[in-house]
Amino acid sequence: MSSLRLFFLCLCSLSALSGRSLDLTLPDLDLSAAAGGSAWIALDVGAGPGSTVIQVDAERRAFLAFQADLVLHLDQTGLQKAFQYTDYQWQSVALDDMRLSFSGEQATLLSLPVSREIDRVRAVQWFRVADSGTIAPDENYMTRRPQEVYLPTYYVPDDSGALQRRGRYGELDARPVIYQMLPRLFGNENETRKLNGTLTENGSGKFSDLSESVLAGLRSDGFSHIWLTGLLQQATSTDYSQVGQAADDPDLLKGIAGSPYAIRDYFDVSPDYADVPANRLQEFKALTAR
Repeated sequence: MSSLRLFFLCLCSLSALSGRSLDLTLPDLDLSAAAGGSAWIALDVGAGPGSTVIQVDAERRAFLAFQADLVLHLDQTGLQKAFQYTDYQWQSVALDDMRLSFSGEQATLLSLPVSREIDRVRAVQWFRVADSGTIAPDENYMTRRPQEVYLPTYYVPDDSGALQRRGRYGELDARPVIYQMLPRLFGNENETRKLNGTLTENGSGKFSDLSESVLAGLRSDGFSHIWLTGLLQQATSTDYSQVGQAADDPDLLKGIAGSPYAIRDYFDVSPDYADVPANRLQEFKALTAR
């Protein structure tokens, strides 16, 4: 009975999604014969991962300042192809219920069907490809090679649906301000500083030292990012056999603690920084969530 009920609820949910559409107004997308060429529209419309790279053809690529998961190729006659980012690669999908409206030769309104893969427009950018093959001939962009173009801005719809231009770090004039720290030292209130001292003697900073109030203080000081130096699991004389990391050979180490740059495992973090070494990855994830 429960299986039948669940199946019925799933059908109802899918039925509720069908028939709905997302409408996005596109200003100044000129597809006239005078403009020439075709155009691409890149969108972030799903909750999953996307790609910052749009492969125009075998030799030409456009790089975006956001992760797109839906790309549409169009010309003067309308939508031609659609690609969705699935399983970490671009895959061709049907144009079912995707519509592009024109006002004269200007593409003005894009309508997308609401589905499990398309729930709302988070970001959008478009660019033309001229008949000569030039990517984004009417955009400000950065490039190292003629076949590769980086578009540093994109658009985000506000509550009214109007598109607001954004840069890689949010506002157009925003720039990253990075605070670099050694977790081993930051937050460590132990003042012993014994030469070749043990972890017990000299202590160590912890992930938990970077509390919400500490992070808020760094934000108020104008920092936008934190660089946690020496975060990865390193070679050390501290014995963590109980969590699967035995002490390393002291002849290979710099001091008892070891150098934070002597990385032992790129897919793990140092247990020195965890309140409970066995839970070090969970504590690190909790820090990133803060």
